[in-house]
Amino acid sequence: MCAVFAQPVTLRTIKECHLFDDWNLVRQSRLSTMAVPDAFVDWLREQYPQNELV
Repeated sequence: MCAVFAQPVTLRTIKECHLFDDWNLVRQSRLSTMAVPDAFVDWLREQYPQNELV
């Protein structure tokens, strides 16, 4: 899955929603690449409907 966002989604934004506190990428922010949970993809689609995730 890939998307280009006009403005990046910051780690701070993700942490402030507290929906993904148990996700390793949020807890250990030095991780750079990993699979994302389906719930995160759904959240991105809801928060940024103007961006198309492919």
